[in-house]
Amino acid sequence: ISFSTVFASFLLRIPSVIHEQTLEAGFSNKILAFFSNRICVSWEESQKFFPKGKTIVSGNPIREDILSPVDLPEGSDPLLFITGGNLGSHFINKLIEDSLLNLLKDYRVYHQTGASKEFSDYERLSQKKDAMPEYLKEKYIITKFVEPSKMGYIYKNSELVISRAGINTVTELIYFNKPAILIPLSGSQKNEQVKNAHFLKKLGLCEILKEQDANPEMLNFLIKNIFKNKKNYVLKESDLIKSDSAMEIIKVVEDVTNKKNQKRE
Repeated sequence: ISFSTVFASFLLRIPSVIHEQTLEAGFSNKILAFFSNRICVSWEESQKFFPKGKTIVSGNPIREDILSPVDLPEGSDPLLFITGGNLGSHFINKLIEDSLLNLLKDYRVYHQTGASKEFSDYERLSQKKDAMPEYLKEKYIITKFVEPSKMGYIYKNSELVISRAGINTVTELIYFNKPAILIPLSGSQKNEQVKNAHFLKKLGLCEILKEQDANPEMLNFLIKNIFKNKKNYVLKESDLIKSDSAMEIIKVVEDVTNKKNQKRE
């Protein structure tokens, strides 16, 4: 989508700035690097894909309004946050459904399912919750979506996250220094989610559960192992996330714009 806009800007001599979120470079951004005035990247590892003179490590912006309080499951057991991203993940939802009664014996669960009409995961899991004893119902919250303003509060109060491995999720896990079990989406572009997951594992913050190996027994094993060795699941590097990433990108945009205006004068 960005290619035609940036290329047209180049032809019209309008400055452009692109931002690469992922660890590697997308095909469009690799090409657009030649037509853009500056390239902002989220990670040091990404610099090698772009011209040195144009590239700056800006970081991946973190939303400022992510700490609004939200109701959490009742009780004192550790809180698991399960999310498949905005659209949800049927694969993860089914895995949790098959594991749910066992998980609720030892943990509280906050589960974001997405709103897929094809699979109706939210509706099916809601019915399953309604059939539970009251003491288990209180430990399980299910929702289709989590408002962006509430994500950080859930991250902060969770002791373990189970998720896909999109780069924004990985960024937020690093930001909150939160251990995770990542289930990379198989067949993602350029195997991107697998690379994201291995990046986080190298940092010491997650275990990877491949889709072909995912079952309730393996999930339970990984959860218990992480809690048993929780002191080992801490970041090995502490300065990966730039708290001022958004401002860094704004400065780049302002700098490019000012240079354009100076040329006009």
